[in-house]
Amino acid sequence: MRVLEKTHPAHLAPSTALTKAAQDRLRNSPYPPVRSVCCEDRDGVLFLRGRLPSFFYKQVAQETVAGIEGLLEIVNVIEVT
Repeated sequence: MRVLEKTHPAHLAPSTALTKAAQDRLRNSPYPPVRSVCCEDRDGVLFLRGRLPSFFYKQVAQETVAGIEGLLEIVNVIEVT
């Protein structure tokens, strides 16, 4: 997974419907810290990245994007600081 992150950085990832749907959900979260989470998908696998102040918010971010059509797996690599 670390290799994938280095090989395919988020700023070079193409925008897909899955990524857009996840970003929209995160940006509209009622929890302000969750709105800063970045994401990208690769073939139905959604990678969540960023830094959050607690494990609670990390879980909230993951639950926020769960259930999006076409989503096969979530890889949550958010750091808790």
